[in-house]
Amino acid sequence: EAETLLRGALELRRATLEPQDRSIAESLIALGELWLDMNRSGEAELLFQEALDLRRRHFGDGSVETAACLDR
Repeated sequence: EAETLLRGALELRRATLEPQDRSIAESLIALGELWLDMNRSGEAELLFQEALDLRRRHFGDGSVETAACLDR
């Protein structure tokens, strides 16, 4: 159920927000963390990479928000 809700939130944000919106990165991270908990690390890594790319474009390389993505 959690995966369904997180996927739905991500799809809704992608459909309604600008492609570079930071809220999309938040949804990517939340779903990625769930997938890590489910031992789906390969899939989670793809989401974390996309979130990192979004945060770099939105905040820049030196920001705290971008650095937080590097921990995943």
